[in-house]
Amino acid sequence: MILASDFNCVITSDDYTRQRNCSKALARLTQGLDLIDVWEATPARTAYTHYTATGASRIDRMYITHDLRRRQQFAETVATAFTDHFAVTLRLTMDVPCSPRGKGYWRINVSFLSDPSFLQTTKENWEKWRTDMKYYPNRVMWWCRYVKRMIRQLFGREGADLRHDRIEMENFYYSAIYSAIQDTTPQTTQAVALKKLKAKIIRLNSKHHLGMFIDNREQDRIKGEETSLHHLLKIRKRQAQLTVHQVYDTDGPLKTSPADIIASLYRLYETKV
Repeated sequence: MILASDFNCVITSDDYTRQRNCSKALARLTQGLDLIDVWEATPARTAYTHYTATGASRIDRMYITHDLRRRQQFAETVATAFTDHFAVTLRLTMDVPCSPRGKGYWRINVSFLSDPSFLQTTKENWEKWRTDMKYYPNRVMWWCRYVKRMIRQLFGREGADLRHDRIEMENFYYSAIYSAIQDTTPQTTQAVALKKLKAKIIRLNSKHHLGMFIDNREQDRIKGEETSLHHLLKIRKRQAQLTVHQVYDTDGPLKTSPADIIASLYRLYETKV
């Protein structure tokens, strides 16, 4: 038996810092079912799973029977993206044979086709593939035996690179969460930082499922965070929109260049000062 939940209560005072929320009912339940807490709390290994402005507690708990305890390998807490609680994970060894599975069907990720750099890479490869057509007796064999395999490898490499970048960014956010929790700043400041990091991880995962790039705003970036291609393109587009290409007055567009007009205004400002 495995009993796991967000119980909103604890059993001993070692599982909370300030707000008292011990439950005798939970203690009687675990004793009556002869269940064991998978987390062995020590002064150096408290691992609170929920933090509030009034303190921290280990209200997310997991209990198992004695026969499963002998199969337990480890238990740990992990910061998660879509909740303000830490996840409690448990690994057990099981004597259950695994059924064999095939590779399944491969599906092309069409979201890559909206990436200009990937389209350019595809065009360059396509020209190379066309030159290899002479090694095949006809176009059908060239397409079936060669091009389809190369297309799959091309999309596979692109997907592997994106997954690698997303995992690195996700791990960076998790490290920032752990650092924010261990920081000595006031808890109100920690709560704000944790909420921002949580929002970043949510955006990272949601944009990944939509097949889009991450939009990291300049004022929202934290130290060590890398910008994405989408972010850089937005900066260039914003700069292009702010660039002065033509100056108008009541009579229409001026013939003087915008740079000369700006220089004249600057000289006029210096003269008045």
